[in-house]
Amino acid sequence: MASWAPKAAFFFLAAVALAAASALLFGLVRHGGDADPLPAPDFLPPGRDLSLTDIRQTAVKDGKVQWTLSADKAWLAEAKNRARLQAVKGVLYPGSGEGKPLDLSAGAAVINTKTNDVSLRGGVKLLYGSYVLETESATYKDRQKRVRGDQRFLLSGGGLVVAGDAFVYDLDAGRVVVTGNVEAAIDDVQTP
Repeated sequence: MASWAPKAAFFFLAAVALAAASALLFGLVRHGGDADPLPAPDFLPPGRDLSLTDIRQTAVKDGKVQWTLSADKAWLAEAKNRARLQAVKGVLYPGSGEGKPLDLSAGAAVINTKTNDVSLRGGVKLLYGSYVLETESATYKDRQKRVRGDQRFLLSGGGLVVAGDAFVYDLDAGRVVVTGNVEAAIDDVQTP
């Protein structure tokens, strides 16, 4: 073969190496360490450290799922141990006992990231089998496995309609206790 082939290969590789080194040097000079940090985005509210869209968060304790929440938007304020969620859907799971998972939806939620307690606000719906409880706010206490509401609510399902001023739902027992100006009616019109 021709004696120029090894020399051509050497010059070709040298040219590629020089081009790569030039590109790297250009990148370091252009985007070097003394560049000013990027400003915070304008969509991040003051006091928030992180903003996410279309998120899903699952709380797990001792290998067991405590709850799962999904939201259109979320913001984290790490120093305050708070995460704020918008347009929330999720499931709360009992720790033990006869209870079943409780589905939920709300306009907004605030999670205490230290305790895993969740405050729900705005069009709150709790669904347990064929029963639906509707209210404007409710709070889930992770340690007690209870959802508490202290605003007027409406509970319906299975031909029963109950309204009252407050409720406590025990996830482990699968039972709700209602208090304050309680009114109940049996709806004998069953829908299929």
